[in-house]
Amino acid sequence: PIAPLDFSGDCPDDGSPQGASPAGLSIRYPTGEARFVLDPDRPRAAQVLPVSVVAPAGTPEVALVVDGVVAARARRPFDLRWPLATGDHVLVAQAGEAVSPAITIHVRE
Repeated sequence: PIAPLDFSGDCPDDGSPQGASPAGLSIRYPTGEARFVLDPDRPRAAQVLPVSVVAPAGTPEVALVVDGVVAARARRPFDLRWPLATGDHVLVAQAGEAVSPAITIHVRE
C-alpha cells in the first residue's frame, strides 16, 4: 500500500489531540482519568509526572495548574513535571487568558 498524499480534515495538523479547546491549548499527556501508583521503594522526590501540553504557535509560555494552584511553568516544547501526590487531581494548562479543558487524574499509594 501507498501512504496517502493528502491531509485529512479529520486529523489535527499540529499533533494536538482531538477535542482540544478552541484556542488550541490542551494537555496531551496524561489523558483524563489516568491512574498512577506511588512506588514505596522509590524516593518520593523521584516520582514525578511528565505533563505534555500542546499550544498554538506563538505561545511563549504555559502554566500547569493542579487543583487550582500553579505547579509549573515551561516554554516550548511545553514539557512540564509535577511531583506525584496521593489523591484525585484536576489538571489544566493555562497560557495567558486561554485555558485548556480540565483532566482528572488519580494517584494512590
